[in-house]
Amino acid sequence: MNFTETKQAYHDARKQQQSIISHYFRNKEDFEINGRIVFNGSKTYKSGSKFTNSYDLSGWQWIALEHHHVQFIISLQSFDIDSKTQNLHVLMDRIGIYAYVGTYSSYDALHHMMITDIELPMDNKKLERLSQIIMELSECDIYKRQYELEQVKHKYNLVQTDE
Repeated sequence: MNFTETKQAYHDARKQQQSIISHYFRNKEDFEINGRIVFNGSKTYKSGSKFTNSYDLSGWQWIALEHHHVQFIISLQSFDIDSKTQNLHVLMDRIGIYAYVGTYSSYDALHHMMITDIELPMDNKKLERLSQIIMELSECDIYKRQYELEQVKHKYNLVQTDE
């Protein structure tokens, strides 16, 4: 198998894992699924127009879902900022969770992603653990309060200066 074939096989294996996770949550009654939940990066990324040749980011994969008014991004790769060097790392095949209420922020996703100890490939035990983590996170008061804040902002058409 040459490099290109190996790369494609790895991409296909990750898509299969993404599908396993998305099907699991689609079949759980207590999770809100609205339309498309499976996402991946662009195949023709050019960093605005900075790159002459496009770069394939389709291997960057995540699942989006909601539980008790909390939005979750389940990332098939998680961000880590080394506590000693401050270097940014991407932990491929390590599940990361970004929980938020209101407007999605890529900056917040980078800085507030929670790194789990769950690594691909997924099995039933890992899926149940992931589900339990998301259910418990959605019950945290911080997210309930953020939801209440978003409701008031919407009711009175309030806009924060940092939005």
